[in-house]
Amino acid sequence: MARLNLWAATGQFVLSVLFIANFSYFMIQHSRKANQPINMAQCMVRAGINHPIHVTADTNMDFVIDGGEIFYYLFMMGLSLNFILAGQALFSCFAARQCATCVRATIIMLNVVLVLFQCVVTYTRYSHVGKVCSGDYLIKPYTLETRDLNVLEMEGEFLEVYVFASWIWNVIIVLTLMNHKVGDEISNDKNERDD
Repeated sequence: MARLNLWAATGQFVLSVLFIANFSYFMIQHSRKANQPINMAQCMVRAGINHPIHVTADTNMDFVIDGGEIFYYLFMMGLSLNFILAGQALFSCFAARQCATCVRATIIMLNVVLVLFQCVVTYTRYSHVGKVCSGDYLIKPYTLETRDLNVLEMEGEFLEVYVFASWIWNVIIVLTLMNHKVGDEISNDKNERDD
């Protein structure tokens, strides 16, 4: 069991560091885009319209959502959560055996929070706002005429990679735990038969 814990903690640490770097990069990019003369970090979306809209003084803002701001908050939450996960992974690698219950409790609690965050990211990325801001509705390959500068394509692609990588990591962990549990039951049954 100790090897499994070390493997899971190491994998979680590596993924967390990788995602910390990516979430940091996209937060910095968002700040740079927001500080340009034309705010390129905004992606204004209105329900039923499959491209970003340009907001004017007479635009009814009751039905307009800034997808860029939503992406930024996801990056900020992801960065914070991955810092906590990396710290917890280090703690679980070097914690004494007396702290096993605490380590197990924090692992369970943080994985529940991680799954909730993954659900939010998945929903946001594949909602209408996420698809519009990621450029999913644009005609590809892009030309100068079809490319919309208000689309946050790189951010959307990263969120898509994050969704797939994080859910695949969860499947790997669940399959490994199931395999470990089945292996323990088989060895226990074998030991009982030998007695």
